[in-house]
Amino acid sequence: MTNYKMCIQIKMIPCDETPTATPCQEEDGSVSIILSNTDAMNIDICERTLLQTTYPTLRDALSTHLSEVSKHNACDHQAGGTLVKNPWPYRVDGELGRYEFSTYRVCRRTGRCMIRLVSC
Repeated sequence: MTNYKMCIQIKMIPCDETPTATPCQEEDGSVSIILSNTDAMNIDICERTLLQTTYPTLRDALSTHLSEVSKHNACDHQAGGTLVKNPWPYRVDGELGRYEFSTYRVCRRTGRCMIRLVSC
């Protein structure tokens, strides 16, 4: 069994860049937004900005992870079958809000029928 390490890091770094209205995805996969000096001193604006920036990022990371777990679990049962991505996403309405992720199944073709062996 594989364990998973979740790494989350939030830094508030002074900079001379122009404030941005929306979060920007960086090359390393992180997300950043630049606040004005005045906004960076406002508790309410800082809290709202952190939540509005991190929740979508958390949902994306969790969606990617759960899709990969589904694919890995299906691959573990693939012997003699074909890995098939389900045409519909699995939808979640959770603590992080609404998000969805891809799921996979393993099927075996017998004659004219496709038999589902496992679905994760």
